[in-house]
Amino acid sequence: MNIQAHKRIIAAAAAVIATLILTAGCAPAEQPDSPPAAPQLTVSASDADSALSEKYDFKPNDSGYTVTAYKGEGGDETLPAMYRGEPVTAIGDGAFVNCDRLTSLVVPEGVTSIGDSVFYGCDRLVTVELPSTVVSIGQGAFTKCVSLRSVNVPAGLTEINISTFYGCTALESVTIPEGVTSIGISAFNYCNSIGTITIPDSVETISYRAFWECTITVRAPHEPDYYGYTPDRHVTWVTE
Repeated sequence: MNIQAHKRIIAAAAAVIATLILTAGCAPAEQPDSPPAAPQLTVSASDADSALSEKYDFKPNDSGYTVTAYKGEGGDETLPAMYRGEPVTAIGDGAFVNCDRLTSLVVPEGVTSIGDSVFYGCDRLVTVELPSTVVSIGQGAFTKCVSLRSVNVPAGLTEINISTFYGCTALESVTIPEGVTSIGISAFNYCNSIGTITIPDSVETISYRAFWECTITVRAPHEPDYYGYTPDRHVTWVTE
């Protein structure tokens, strides 16, 4: 091979190598993989219902669910308004009985019924907020709630039942709404902290020992015999 041919082979090889280098330099850089999207943390309805089932027992009723028992740790609680997509409409008999851990409870709108002895013996319960939808409160619902200071009586209630507030020695005030027609036996026994209670014109009957062992002033539009009531000792009756 002559010298000229040899030079031509070297030159051609150099050109090929230069082309390869330039081509490689223009190639688009490889893009790193995108990081995976962060998982969306959501609480499903079933998870929420499971959490509620750990705190309460429920039973179906004609309009939704009744709370039948409380299993929580106490303190300040708010009753659920819904369970399994249906409204909570009632608190069953004795649902919170002797729960000495509960200090306050908010009952949501939609609950219409509070059963018998629901809060019996809840000796640390200080306040209860009842919704306007409540139309019945069972016998002895707040019996021996010795720390209870305030509870609103819903406007739709027609009866203060037997022993409703029996032994609520710290209860400071109760407003009986217009629409209540009767006050049951021992309804306010030993409620020594109330001081004064006003009877609305709608009340027709006040039962035996309704204010037994209360040092209290009762203000009413009629004399006691109108209601079939003989004032208990320590009761000062004022007709207005």
